[in-house]
Amino acid sequence: MRVTLSMLYGNVTRYINMNTQKYYQLQESLLSQKRINRPSDDPVSMTQVMDLRKMITEFDQYDRNISSAQTFVSQTEVALGNVVDRLQRAIELTVDVNDSLNGTSEFAEAAQEMRDIFTEILSSANSKIGNRYIFGGFETTTKPFDDTGSYVGGASGQNIDIEVGRGQYLTVNFTGDDVFTGTTNVMQIVQDAADAIESGDQDAITASLADLQAALDHVLVYTTTNGAISNRIDIASEDNTDLRDAFKAVLSDTEDIDLTQVSSEFALQEQVLEANRLVSARLMEQNILDFLA
Repeated sequence: MRVTLSMLYGNVTRYINMNTQKYYQLQESLLSQKRINRPSDDPVSMTQVMDLRKMITEFDQYDRNISSAQTFVSQTEVALGNVVDRLQRAIELTVDVNDSLNGTSEFAEAAQEMRDIFTEILSSANSKIGNRYIFGGFETTTKPFDDTGSYVGGASGQNIDIEVGRGQYLTVNFTGDDVFTGTTNVMQIVQDAADAIESGDQDAITASLADLQAALDHVLVYTTTNGAISNRIDIASEDNTDLRDAFKAVLSDTEDIDLTQVSSEFALQEQVLEANRLVSARLMEQNILDFLA
């Protein structure tokens, strides 16, 4: 077969174009550290990459949800802890008054301290995170208790459920009605104790002591439940981290380059491209006189 100069030029041009394209593909991979930079690079793997990225985005959202849940539960723990502390002091105060019954002035001082305890419990019951009240159910922007201790928040059963994993929801709140004014009316019990102490009625004071203990036991149930919710959130956080890390590893295996291998291929491709250019330069130097010699 007769090889013409045109055929030689065509072959050189084709190989230069082909090797230049491969050179820039390798260069792009080195710069991006990715094997797949566009769908056309590997359509099947690109679909998998998009699915993996979507999953990782979901786990990132679960992380934000978990952080929000942890904040809510932590603030609830603080509020309930304060209430437990105040109820314990109320019991101590009532025991002291019940044991002494020394005089009107002592009753007045003890009654005032009991009313101060009520005010502190009321403040804890109206705790909030930012502008959101934690014991108001869905009515998070409305103060759940008025100054008398009456509950004006959302109805019992208004659960704030937060998704901490795919299809996994946790209720992170208690309504103030359930904790403070429901079957065991903590607010009323403390106010009744103050009235009993102020009146000096020993029978009423003794009855208040039992009621205060019942109120403490009632709040401790919610404290324990809140602790259990906190533990479940921690477990969900660990599971979410493990799953996200696993998906990130699969994503990396799918789309990331082997840096050592690609660097070696890039260096080799530089040499190939340089050789193409040398051949092209030598070919371009030829003219009709070379063939007539």
